[in-house]
Amino acid sequence: MRIRTQAPTTQTERNTNMKKLPLGPVVLALSLAAALPPRSALAYPPAVGILGPSRNCLACHVNNGPWREDSRLIIDVLDQASGNSLKQEDGSFLISARRGEARTVLTVIGRSPGDDAPAPYRTAWLYIDPQRITETGSLTKFARGWSVNLPMSCRVVGDVAKSYPGADVTVLPMTLRSGDDAQEAEIELQVMLTKGESVKGKPKEGMLGNYFARKVRLEVESSGAGIQKSTQRVAVGTEAPPFAVPDAEGRPFDLGTYLGKEVVLLWFTNCCTGCQAGLPTLADLREKFKGRALSIIAIVMAGEKDLPAFRQAMKASGSDFPILIDREGKVTERYAGGRLTGDVCPLTNFFVVDAQGRVSFAGRFPGATSEQLQAEAQKAFAQQEGTTGAQP
Repeated sequence: MRIRTQAPTTQTERNTNMKKLPLGPVVLALSLAAALPPRSALAYPPAVGILGPSRNCLACHVNNGPWREDSRLIIDVLDQASGNSLKQEDGSFLISARRGEARTVLTVIGRSPGDDAPAPYRTAWLYIDPQRITETGSLTKFARGWSVNLPMSCRVVGDVAKSYPGADVTVLPMTLRSGDDAQEAEIELQVMLTKGESVKGKPKEGMLGNYFARKVRLEVESSGAGIQKSTQRVAVGTEAPPFAVPDAEGRPFDLGTYLGKEVVLLWFTNCCTGCQAGLPTLADLREKFKGRALSIIAIVMAGEKDLPAFRQAMKASGSDFPILIDREGKVTERYAGGRLTGDVCPLTNFFVVDAQGRVSFAGRFPGATSEQLQAEAQKAFAQQEGTTGAQP
């Protein structure tokens, strides 16, 4: 039975009740509070740097904790439905989803049992597209075209992961969905293991922490459009497969006439507006190596509906290089590992072939920076010239 008491309604009643309160405990509590030393204000939660252009957590915090990149470190991404790890042979993670369908994964962060170092108190993690880091004012910098409900979090250690019994970990689900304009992308999973609290205004003080990062690849699964996976893409360090296809004017083109004679940059493109935006970078790259044996070759993977706009963008950017048409998709399949059946570029669509005819770089463009492409081209020349210091 609940008994309701009536609150005092007049000032006289309130004064009378106040006189009945025992003052001893109140005075004691106030005295103890006054005796306590002042405490610095604490900065919480972590990951507020997402609002600025900071490259990673170490822009604010210190890599001064006891946890190392060793066999005890747990950084894993699991498929929630099966519990299987999405880790690949190269240490990266692959998250794939059909266009428009949701996929839920579990992010598991922590340390294995039997660790010599003390268990972390909290983990912080963030999925971020490196190409969007310089953006400000946004609460998410996930890959464009992908919707996600939990791209970052801070959590106190103490969750249970069936795959890691007895481990000191945090486990949180993240659901993502590939939208109509989603493309394959490579993002980063940035992680901090921490103990203690950062001081507000002085984030490098008060907290122990260690920073780690992992690559995560996002892939749009084929469902009538996209990339049909069929073979492994060409590997760095192997000989570039020769091919012969027509150019955009119908004239024959044979890559074999270039291999072993000059540095070749092969760009597999669908001529979309995103690819068009990368043309000035390639024009600058060609100018940087003007007078040297370097060729840029664009291979249109499927369809030519955007080719006229692509040519206009080339003209506006000052670009001038051969455009090849891979109508059957065999060249794309051999190099990128699949055939294009829609408007999605492969995750790896840009290859540097050195003057010895070997693939020396495989990456994504647009995506790779101008500086990175210049460095890769210079490395390809250096292999031929027998030096690592020559400059274009």
